[in-house]
Parts: sequence; structure tokens; C-alpha cells
Amino acid sequence: MPPTRQAAHTRLKEARKDLKRGVHEAKMTDIAEKIAGCSGGQKCYWDAVRAINGGDSRAKAVAVQKFLDSDGNVCSTPAENADAAAKHFTRVYNGTRERPPGAAEAVDSVKQRPTRIDLDAPISESELDEVLRKAKPGKATSNMRWSSSSPAARAPRRSGCSTGWCRTSSRTSEPRRQRHR
Repeated sequence: MPPTRQAAHTRLKEARKDLKRGVHEAKMTDIAEKIAGCSGGQKCYWDAVRAINGGDSRAKAVAVQKFLDSDGNVCSTPAENADAAAKHFTRVYNGTRERPPGAAEAVDSVKQRPTRIDLDAPISESELDEVLRKAKPGKATSNMRWSSSSPAARAPRRSGCSTGWCRTSSRTSEPRRQRHR
């Protein structure tokens, strides 16, 4: 390189180093200012961490829910919030209410239907086949494309196809024969 070009290249390298140092110092100063600006509380520090790390700008910070204590005052510390929330949810989920007068008679007056024990039996394969044949064509419950009234739908299904020809689904309501490939 000619001497003037080499000198320019050296000056450029020094300028880049100075720029990097300046950017680093500016970042460190910014971080120090953000941390110094926190006046206590975890939320402030975590907000500073997110800002320093360049957190997701679309994300929204979750608002700290403040409960009311038994006197109706807003809780100011996390311990007070936890205590008030525990009392509230214990009261809500463990409370008992008195039934209005006549409620027991109203419940007893409802006619009960007889219990069908036969519905507790396991489903047979014939019941499953019958239901699938009645299902609407093209729905997730049925892979048959023909209606249950067609003779092909009532025909027993073969497990194998020795000739290579078999029934396959089609977009019409009639069965179609197609060669396996």
C-alpha cells in the first residue's frame, strides 16, 4: 500500500476502535442510570432488565393486582396482597350458603327418569358398524362415500383383494372400482 493509503487505513481502524469504545461506554452509562433510577421493588428492576436486554416491544407488562384488605384499603405490599387474596378465595370457594325455604321440596318434586343399565355395556363391533353406516358421507366419522341405502354399502367388506380391484371412495354417492398401484 502507498504511504498515504496506509495512513488512512490506520486512521480508519483507530476511528472504528474509538467508536466501539464510545458505544460501549454509552451503553454502560445507560445501564447504570436505569439501575440507579430504580427506587426499590422487583418490578422496577425487572423492567430495567427487560429494557437493557431489548425485550419484546409487543409484550405488555402484567399489571400487579392489588387487593383490598378487610377494611377496604388497597394493599401496598406483596405480603398484604397475598394475605388478602388467600382470605378472599378461601371465603369464595369454601363458603356455604343456606338454601331458600322450600328448596328441598322443589328438588324432591322433580320426577326422576329410570336408570338404563344397558347403556353401561361395552360397544359391540356390529353396533359400531351400524352407526358408521348411518353417518353422513364425507364426515370424520365415516370414510365411506356412498349412502347407506346403496347395495354396496350394505355388502360385507372384504379384508383383502386378490385381483387388485376393490371399492374406493369417490366424490359421488355411487361406489367406484379402481386398480391398486
